[in-house]
Amino acid sequence: MIGIGGVVDTYSIKGLALTFVTDEGSHAEQISEILAIKHSVKNKGEEERMKLIPSLLGRDLLDKFALIIDKPRNTVLITDEEIRVQQA
Repeated sequence: MIGIGGVVDTYSIKGLALTFVTDEGSHAEQISEILAIKHSVKNKGEEERMKLIPSLLGRDLLDKFALIIDKPRNTVLITDEEIRVQQA
């Protein structure tokens, strides 16, 4: 797979669910397969640094949902509900 920094090895994860939790309950979105990056680390220090890098959801998954990043409120929202935006 080609990523932001070049070519990387990947592995397939099948039969997943992305769960949305709200005050009213939860909803699981079934995902048939995703490709995850294989990380090869050379030592314990490198492994610890890898854990500090936040995981990224790929476009293949994000394209199924609405993603809102509200920096002034320090909030990220991902939803399968329709979002209506008022025109200025």
